[in-house]
Amino acid sequence: MKKSNDNEIVFADIIPGENGLIDGDFILQLFNLHKEDVEDLSCIHQADGIYVFITLAARKHECPYCTTPTKKIKGYHTKKITHSIFHNINCYIEYHVRRYECTACGKTFNEDNPFSEGHSTISVLTVYNVLTALRNPKLSYEDVAKTFNISASSVMIIFDRHVQIPRKPLPKYILIDEVHAVDSRDSKYACVIMDFVTQDIIDILPTRRKEDLVRYFTLIPREEREKVEIICSDCWKTYREITRICFPNAIHACDEFHIIQIFTEIYKGLRVDTMKAAKNKRDKLEKYLTTPNGRKYLNHEWNKYDIQHYLLSKWNWLLMKSDEYKSKDNKKKKKKKGKHADDEELPILDPNRAKKMNKKLGRYLNFYDIHNLLIETNPDLAEAENFYDKLRAFYHTISYNEAREALNSLIGDLRMSNVPEICGYASTLSEWKKSIVNSFIIIDDTGTHISTGKIESRNKIIKDVKRASNGVRNFQRFRNRCLFAINTDTPIYMPYTPKRRIDDDNDRSNKSKKTSK
Repeated sequence: MKKSNDNEIVFADIIPGENGLIDGDFILQLFNLHKEDVEDLSCIHQADGIYVFITLAARKHECPYCTTPTKKIKGYHTKKITHSIFHNINCYIEYHVRRYECTACGKTFNEDNPFSEGHSTISVLTVYNVLTALRNPKLSYEDVAKTFNISASSVMIIFDRHVQIPRKPLPKYILIDEVHAVDSRDSKYACVIMDFVTQDIIDILPTRRKEDLVRYFTLIPREEREKVEIICSDCWKTYREITRICFPNAIHACDEFHIIQIFTEIYKGLRVDTMKAAKNKRDKLEKYLTTPNGRKYLNHEWNKYDIQHYLLSKWNWLLMKSDEYKSKDNKKKKKKKGKHADDEELPILDPNRAKKMNKKLGRYLNFYDIHNLLIETNPDLAEAENFYDKLRAFYHTISYNEAREALNSLIGDLRMSNVPEICGYASTLSEWKKSIVNSFIIIDDTGTHISTGKIESRNKIIKDVKRASNGVRNFQRFRNRCLFAINTDTPIYMPYTPKRRIDDDNDRSNKSKKTSK
């Protein structure tokens, strides 16, 4: 039998005994029982699985109502328990349950059940295996149900009964982000709160609206909120307001990725507008090319716009690449042999890379040459490329003490731009100036700047849970499932059932002798 480790599903391999039947000692081992614990045991194969018929040995029990010891037997009844112990084979326990009667108060009760909880018809091991499988965010409740031969509703009941996860305490450094996970009229986004240092999810909320977040955080004791020092998020104004309202000692930091992403969208918009303009001009000229004069005087003009459209649609991935950028594909491929072997180690935009024939342009070019042709299609693209490089240098070469002055200088340069969209970006940086400067603070626990990059990977797991759930109808269950999958230290609630069986002295001595052997 496979031994259990943390977060590992427990299965056993069928070990046949004589005449192809499963050995009785093997069955006892599966259920963690000794021979003296069992009065009768048999096992048969049927079309729908393996059936184990078992009756436990009679033992003195303590009455749960008056605590009087009793051996008086009232009667028996059979209980069928689903037990997921074998690979791809259903297993059922036909448990002959003994019912005792108290000689003092006259009340009756069942004997201690080592296979399942209370009146449940699913074994404890099956419950454990189901919960372990649900840590995989890509498995749906239906997938888990098929694996362990139970219904999807039973899987949900098991999960709801055993997994109720409280909010974690607020840490010093908090990341806040939203993920598209909720389909409701109130909100389409769930709010994810994460510990920057431990990378554990503190909590997941069904909405990111300001009034809901204020209500949530103000219910947390003020002493706990006062310990928070930095809250990092994207450029959603609500998060900055929440920091000011709910966290008296905290400052807000705006993540580098989202600041650069705003400029990236501006750059992309300029490229798309230039590409569409080139396409429209090319298409207008096409109808004149059918005439001799049109071919003579307009062919050059048509060819210019056609090449611009070709460059901006096919080679746009070369824009916004740093001088040190290397192709990810080249890193995965084996090193080539021959005259182009050295190119694999050079950055994409290195002018020394070998040139190859481009049939569309009719000449030998490398990526550096094509990049230059790209930004020549529109002076606005060249200016945007220049500011993109400045923005990256600002984040990668400036320290916290230099950040405010460097940011003011960058904003001044942006305001001088001839491109309206770039001038508008200067206003964005001015609005978020304090939060941008705060993002340069080095966190002592990690030695790095605070950033929401870590929470993005957690959002991927949350989206996996949503896809596996085919939508979110029960947010509390969805929240618990996400926390259960992400936070590895999440506890499982197992209700305690007090033991009522009273072992005789002879039973204890027999077990101790067997253990010593």
